[in-house]
Amino acid sequence: MPMEAAKALIEVQAGVIPGVVMPEYTKQWGYTSREYEQDRKIPPDQPTIFSTRLKEAHDYAMGLSNPAYVNWVRVDWIWV
Repeated sequence: MPMEAAKALIEVQAGVIPGVVMPEYTKQWGYTSREYEQDRKIPPDQPTIFSTRLKEAHDYAMGLSNPAYVNWVRVDWIWV
């Protein structure tokens, strides 16, 4: 059985003071090598697992983008 490895990590962070992350607003999404192989079989006109997770992260970040709660929001993703 092939080992399942991390393929990507998506993280949203937010806070009030620039550069100081408030953990209660931090959220992560993982993406595995198995999911990557599944995505390679999806037709180009269909959403992939990766694109769905990235959209979820951006939607979450948009929901946080309110100065009544925080002063900054950041979305990072890394492909490994």
